[in-house]
Amino acid sequence: MLLFSRYMYLLIATLLSQIAYAIDYSSLDCPVNKDFFSHTLIHDEDLRAIIPLGEIGPSSHTLPVHHNYFNLIPLDESDYSKGSIAANVMAPFDGEVVAVEWNTEKNDWALHLRPCEDIKMYLLHLRWLSPTLMNAIGSLEPEDTALFDGDPTRFKKVDIDVSAGDILGVAGGPGITSFDLGLMDYSEPANNYVRPDHYDIDAFIADLVFFGNWTEELVRAVIPDRLQQVCGLDYFAPPIQADLKNKLGSFMFQEPAVGLPPCQHHMRDVAGTMAGNWFLAPDQSWLTTHEESTLSATVYNVDPSLSVIGLNQFLFPDLPFDADWYFTPQPTGLINRAFEVMTSDLRVFCYSGLKKADNVLDGAILAVLSGADKEELIVEFVPATTCQELDFPFAFQGNQITLFR
Repeated sequence: MLLFSRYMYLLIATLLSQIAYAIDYSSLDCPVNKDFFSHTLIHDEDLRAIIPLGEIGPSSHTLPVHHNYFNLIPLDESDYSKGSIAANVMAPFDGEVVAVEWNTEKNDWALHLRPCEDIKMYLLHLRWLSPTLMNAIGSLEPEDTALFDGDPTRFKKVDIDVSAGDILGVAGGPGITSFDLGLMDYSEPANNYVRPDHYDIDAFIADLVFFGNWTEELVRAVIPDRLQQVCGLDYFAPPIQADLKNKLGSFMFQEPAVGLPPCQHHMRDVAGTMAGNWFLAPDQSWLTTHEESTLSATVYNVDPSLSVIGLNQFLFPDLPFDADWYFTPQPTGLINRAFEVMTSDLRVFCYSGLKKADNVLDGAILAVLSGADKEELIVEFVPATTCQELDFPFAFQGNQITLFR
């Protein structure tokens, strides 16, 4: 009887340990308090700055970016292009890695993680993954992964448990300055875009041409959902969160972030105004478009007292180069007004004297809202002039284009 009881005890203990090991984090209820990430993502001494949400950098990032850049300590303070120190990136919570991406040309890695049902987190641009993760991931040969036609990135659905503090991989190194943190919370209301269909994942999945081992589960694991993205820093425990937010600022912390909230937002649409995202086609999907065919009218994510417009030569061939152009908004008149007060009253507004670093844009931008729902933007770049040199009231010169919400 004693031997039987001991056997049963060992059997029950083994079963319980297996059950504990097989936690399905993706189905767990998330804590009521959002700030439950118990471990830092990166050691403070390895981190120079965190870029607030809403950074723009035409042409590839014309629309405000929906994740934070974590910029590491540079190898050479006089030449950031040389890259940064190599830094360990750690799991901030108990959870699971649900998908992995590997760009075979750049040897660039991405991880997608979940601590609970409503929260998804991703880490982009890791240089290496830990040996533990690599062993658990297994084969990344083409026949064992999912691919887009012509794209060097391989995607794989995985189910790998991690604990808070586990080393996930290494970021930085020669030629690399940063990695990215993005977070989606499906318990929060969707971001209030004027045209949410531009960002709809369901439509993207329906239109996707599948290659290899794609499944809907894998697509939903790896595609960022702008409608549900929020500031990931808000989910760290208070002491860690405070340390991270103290790093919010410009590229190498030349300017600390001064806006409220400090992490800012990536959704800048204001209905009935010029503020926000504009597309070349009314049915254009952000997920399948090149952002060179978009325009953003937003604010500087480090200092929202400045306005910024993202412009591309694809739309405006006379531009000197693709760039984010900055200006100080004026309180009255029709010149250099903040985008959120530029409304559809049929008056053409004008913007000039815009700056990008030491460059001043040689030309003026004319813009007016149109359409019954104010969801069309007529805009033109007029080179080699300023608003003050144009006839008033402002009128288009014949090369205007129409963009859509």
